[in-house]
Amino acid sequence: MGKTKVVARQLLLSGFDTLFERAPDYEGQDTVSAIQHGDFHMRNLIFDGWQLGGTDISKSQSAPVGHDIA
Repeated sequence: MGKTKVVARQLLLSGFDTLFERAPDYEGQDTVSAIQHGDFHMRNLIFDGWQLGGTDISKSQSAPVGHDIA
């Protein structure tokens, strides 16, 4: 199989390192849950300059909002 070139590889790896370093600060914290989206992408977002909403919500189980973002 071929290799995929990663744009701004060092920046991406640095971001991962930061996430791993900060993760303990958020362990055990409360989070917001919502109905999962399943195929989250930019065309399913509605932003009016102040509030952000989503469309095409189709899953029937909830999870932390970060799951769809990830």
